[in-house]
Amino acid sequence: MYMIPNLYKEIQEIPLLSNGKLNRKGLPEPCIEDLIKEEYVAPESETEKKLCKIYGEIFKIPVTEIGQMSDFYELGGDSLNAIRLISKIEKEFSIKIGMKNIINNSSIHNLSQYIDDIIENGGNENQVEIIEKRNEKEFPITSQQLGIYLDSVKDENSNIYNIPVTLKLNNNVDIEKIKLAFEKIFQNQDILRSKYHEKEVDGKIEIYGFIDDECSLTFEEYNYDNYNSFVRPFDLSVAPLIRVGFISNEVLMIDCHHIISDGGSLTIIIKELEELYNNQDIPSLEIQFSDYAYYMKENRNNIRYSKSLEFYKI
Repeated sequence: MYMIPNLYKEIQEIPLLSNGKLNRKGLPEPCIEDLIKEEYVAPESETEKKLCKIYGEIFKIPVTEIGQMSDFYELGGDSLNAIRLISKIEKEFSIKIGMKNIINNSSIHNLSQYIDDIIENGGNENQVEIIEKRNEKEFPITSQQLGIYLDSVKDENSNIYNIPVTLKLNNNVDIEKIKLAFEKIFQNQDILRSKYHEKEVDGKIEIYGFIDDECSLTFEEYNYDNYNSFVRPFDLSVAPLIRVGFISNEVLMIDCHHIISDGGSLTIIIKELEELYNNQDIPSLEIQFSDYAYYMKENRNNIRYSKSLEFYKI
């Protein structure tokens, strides 16, 4: 459902610029009144109250504006918001639900009843799986990482799996403070210090990830004449697979290889960077990516994994 609007707003006429083109700044911004159409019914059960709080966090709407009949899709929900909702429900209620359950129970009231039913009568498929913390410095790469690895080593001069991001900095920003924040994130996230190469396991050659605690994050300096050289191929056998650069203390540049990161991961990094810069703490991770990788390897032969695999084969 790519590029399909979450909300349609009726307007009497299309604002135009003097040259006849669309004046985007003249288009009205959606407001809460546009999103919330149903009559407000206050949440009653504890589950409904918790869901209202979660919806408010996801959609940036005051919790007092969200009630029993608030609908996930009418509030502008999409697949990314659904993933966030599922994650928050899992943490709050210690149960596991899927995208289909959100689609079939999109209102606060219906989803609350569904959750209460799972808590009271749910089976093993709704139990949150516990990932064991191992503190390992080596780990088997996941199937997703393996695909990226094989593609990358075919053409070591390609940067197709680079994920670059640029952020415009304020004039009075403290560059040294940004660097210190990045260092803390770099040490908190083991995956940012990982590298990948072959390893013999039970007589077979496999691709493993290795956490390199000796590697360091360097900060590169650029100007507007040479910044194009910032994004360049990574050597997957050398950590770290993230680089940070500055353009004349005006622009922050981040470049990660997709084998250690994705768009969601970069969003988390930027969020934590902002929190640290504003003197807020970030939580230490209960589990690292290596723990998840071992968990995935050990569960490849269980029934749930097999069902998921069969689904994607269809």
